[in-house]
Amino acid sequence: KLGADDYLSKPFSMEELHILIDNLVDNVRRLKGKFSGALVQEDKMAKIELTDEEIKQKIDEAIEIMEKAYVPYSKFPVAAILIDENGKTYKGVNVENASYGLGLCAERNAITSAVTDGMKKIHYIVVVADTKGPVSPCGACRQVISEFSNKDTRIIMSNKNYDYKVWDVEEMIPGAFGPEDL
Repeated sequence: KLGADDYLSKPFSMEELHILIDNLVDNVRRLKGKFSGALVQEDKMAKIELTDEEIKQKIDEAIEIMEKAYVPYSKFPVAAILIDENGKTYKGVNVENASYGLGLCAERNAITSAVTDGMKKIHYIVVVADTKGPVSPCGACRQVISEFSNKDTRIIMSNKNYDYKVWDVEEMIPGAFGPEDL
């Protein structure tokens, strides 16, 4: 943590500015909770605000791992990069099986890895394949993505040529079945 003297004695790096802003926001939330008589519970996830360059970096990460996909039957590799609500990255590729129905898509592989590590919500997920236009998650993946999403989650679909689309969950799976429907 930075002390009071640090605020006056040197120029700040971008990382230090982000830390200062995060600390300021946390302090405002704490004060807001004290004055309202109750601690204010707010969603940790901010709306996604990625630049074109940042999106393309994540697409690059997905392209790099596509070769690890196990696709001896379809020859259709897909990769997914998931960023959780805490900024942690998880990766997944599709894995096929001779009993076709037992294959697992890249998106669900990334999600199950993230859940195993304690992820509660997806901040955004990038899905990439070697297709003409942006690749779309299958229906099963859309349902699983929605299970771990909120209104601020973004789904970035792309091909290897950086032709991409960004959807929110409602655009991806309108009227999704969720825990509130049980």
